[in-house]
Amino acid sequence: MATEVVFNQVAALFIFAIIGYVLAKTNIVNRAHSKILSVLGVYVFMPAKFFKTFAENFTPYYISTKYVYLIISLAVLFVLVLLSKQAAKLFSRDKYERNVFQYTMTIPNFGYMGYVLAEAIYGSAALTNIMMLGLPISVYTNTEGYRMLTGTGGFTLKKIFNPMFVATIVGCVWGYFGLPVPAVARTVLDSASGCAGAVSMLLMGIVVAEQKLLSIVVDFRIYITVAIRLFVIPGLVGGAFFAVLPLLGFSADATRELVRYSLMIFAMPCGLNTIVFPKLVGKDCKLGAGFALVSVAASLFSIPFWLTVWG
Repeated sequence: MATEVVFNQVAALFIFAIIGYVLAKTNIVNRAHSKILSVLGVYVFMPAKFFKTFAENFTPYYISTKYVYLIISLAVLFVLVLLSKQAAKLFSRDKYERNVFQYTMTIPNFGYMGYVLAEAIYGSAALTNIMMLGLPISVYTNTEGYRMLTGTGGFTLKKIFNPMFVATIVGCVWGYFGLPVPAVARTVLDSASGCAGAVSMLLMGIVVAEQKLLSIVVDFRIYITVAIRLFVIPGLVGGAFFAVLPLLGFSADATRELVRYSLMIFAMPCGLNTIVFPKLVGKDCKLGAGFALVSVAASLFSIPFWLTVWG
C-alpha cells in the first residue's frame, strides 16, 4: 500500500515536470511564463495552502495536547540548520550557492509530497499531528528560507513579511480563535492549495529545459546533497528519536509512531522552493532544479526504504 502510494505520487509529480519541460522545449512557454508561475505560486497557491492548513488545525485544544511536537520539531530544525550551514561551505564558495545548499539540506518537500503521502498512508487524524511537526519548518521556510533564496542581503522586515509568512500567521490566528471560514472561501482555498504542487513541478520542468541537462546531471554535488537529504538525515532523525524519546518518558509505541510521522517530513525529497523563490526575483535556478529532479526520482526508492526500516 505505502509503496504504491509513493510511486503514484512521485509519478504524478514527474508527469507535471515532463509537461513543463516539453512545453518549454517546444517554445510554447518561455521564461516570462515561468516567472508568472512563480508569482502565482508565491502570491496565490502557497499562501492558500498555508492558511488552509493552520486555520483548520491550529486550535487551542490541539496545541495544549500536542505542544511537544512543536518542541521536538524545533530541536530537529535547530540542529539541521547548524549542521547544514557548515556542510554548505564544503560545496561552494559562492554565498548564494551556499544558501541553496543549506536550504536544501535543511528543508524537505513536506508540503507538496509529505502531507499528501501522510494522509494517504495514515489518514487525516495522523496528518494533523504531522502538520504540527511541520509548523516550525513552515515558519522557517517562509521567513529565513525565503530570505536566503531571494537575496543575500540582511534580515529585513520586507523579506520576513512575505505572502506565505503572512498567510501562516493569519491562519494560526484564525484557527486559534476558531473563526469560521465561509463555504465559498473554503472552496477557493481547496482549489488554490491543490494547485501548489503541480505548478511547482511545471516550473521545475521549464527551468530544467532552460539549462543544459548534461550540466545538471553531471554535477556530483547534487548527488551528494540528495544522498544527505534522503538517506543521512532520515537515518539520523529516526535514530535520535529511538535513542532519546524513551529517556523522556515516551512509550515504545509512541516513539515508533512519532518516528513514522517524522518520515513524512524529514525523509521527503528536496524542497521545490529552491526553484520557486529564486525564479520570483530572477535568480539562477539551475542548482535548485537539479536537486528537485534528482531527489524526486531517488525518493521513489528512499521513501519505501525508510517506511520499511522505521515502519
